[in-house]
Amino acid sequence: MSSNFIKQLQDWHQADDHQKIVEAILEVPAAERDYQLIMLLARAYNNLDDYETACELLNSIKDEGQDDDLWHFRLGYAYYNMGLDAEAKQEFERVLALNPQDEDAQQLLADCNYSLESAEAEVPLDDPEQYLLTSLHELIFEENEIEGNCIVIPSWRMVITPHIESLTDDMAVLYFYLDCEDWDRQMFECSVSMGANAKNALETAERSFLFSVVDGLRTMMEETTALDLKTSFAGNDHLWHVYKSDIVGMGDIPIGDDISEFWDLLQEDITKRLGNQKFVYVKIYGAKNGEEITSECRINDVVSKELSAKLAETISKWETEQFGSKKQFFFIQQQDATYDPYPYNEEDLLEITRQAINIFAECQNEFYDHYLERLTAELGDTSLAEELHAFLPEMCAENAFPNIIYNELINIRQKEENYEVYKHQLASFYPLQKALQTCFNDDSFTDELYSAYVSLSSIYNVICKAKEDNKDLDGAILTISFGFSDDYLLR
Repeated sequence: MSSNFIKQLQDWHQADDHQKIVEAILEVPAAERDYQLIMLLARAYNNLDDYETACELLNSIKDEGQDDDLWHFRLGYAYYNMGLDAEAKQEFERVLALNPQDEDAQQLLADCNYSLESAEAEVPLDDPEQYLLTSLHELIFEENEIEGNCIVIPSWRMVITPHIESLTDDMAVLYFYLDCEDWDRQMFECSVSMGANAKNALETAERSFLFSVVDGLRTMMEETTALDLKTSFAGNDHLWHVYKSDIVGMGDIPIGDDISEFWDLLQEDITKRLGNQKFVYVKIYGAKNGEEITSECRINDVVSKELSAKLAETISKWETEQFGSKKQFFFIQQQDATYDPYPYNEEDLLEITRQAINIFAECQNEFYDHYLERLTAELGDTSLAEELHAFLPEMCAENAFPNIIYNELINIRQKEENYEVYKHQLASFYPLQKALQTCFNDDSFTDELYSAYVSLSSIYNVICKAKEDNKDLDGAILTISFGFSDDYLLR
């Protein structure tokens, strides 16, 4: 086969155009397909998730492949993804006998051994949390250690805290909290999976976390295959690196493994929502079961209804008959040269929110007109005081009237100028909303206080006016405007 043809196949492989490889090789008469071409065809089928066909092709050249570590790896890879761990183990052991330095084979062999060992053991129902910790410790490739109820990865300066939220005979709901010294926020991931039994469900949910989140973070930590972005916010330019995890697919999903399909779809919209954060994570989840569509795009664990709806349009076009799903993460990190650290973390903002609520309660009984003045004096931060004064009533109203759709864009009036920003861009907005939700669940709020906040909101005024005019606002989209002083800093 000509070298130009082989080079074209390799170029398509680098571009993830695996279907083109299949079509091109299948045009070559079967009698002219040599060992090299069949190996490349099998690799393409592996990359298209058609592992059965890859196995058939590789076994058709079995005699020639016995001393080729690449042949054994590709066959083992196909077996591994078909759930045939015992068969895959044999192939990866043969790979390492021929090429002891193959790190991919080492990792996959470790996964196979773990699966085979786990299949022989029962989940210790008296301590499933410890089982999960031990499993993560063994499956995470980087050197790590168990400290208390956490996994510590020193080279990443990261702590992973897993938690089993619920575990039944056929379903596991796992929570993962990730803290890194290089980030300005904690990352949260919820992984849910069904299984033949509790142990199987737990392991499937765990693997979903490992293949999407941990594998994606590995790409970021190793600083490989980064996409560069430049944005502007509050009069300043910001430079970013973007890293994409692999797409984790389950069930009946469209053929193809282009890890850029969701990024290409949502890149412009995500970029608009970047402000001055140090670290942003985006979760994409789509599923189709017959005509039923599930779509979700979360930015820092906050659902974007606009982006989720856009994602749903794409998922509705999947030509599938049974249940299928795809999950992917984008990790977006701002470069140090353009990052201006925000002075508060989420714990600070929770305490400040409680402080603001207490001051508001006191001013209710005295002089509300002095609320902002007193809040500014006690916080020593005019901008944050104005945000608490403006945001908290609207957040309470959003909670009180959930049938209305609230625009992700807000209007800001300042210095006789009007401009729009996304809530995601503001350093304080969603952390304050999260803090407020925590306060709803503890003793910080009374019904009277809650009602007082709601009554001050522009949302409440709009609803009252709609009732007077006999208008139904269910499903309506409201855009909220905020007026700030000349001293307010957008950050």
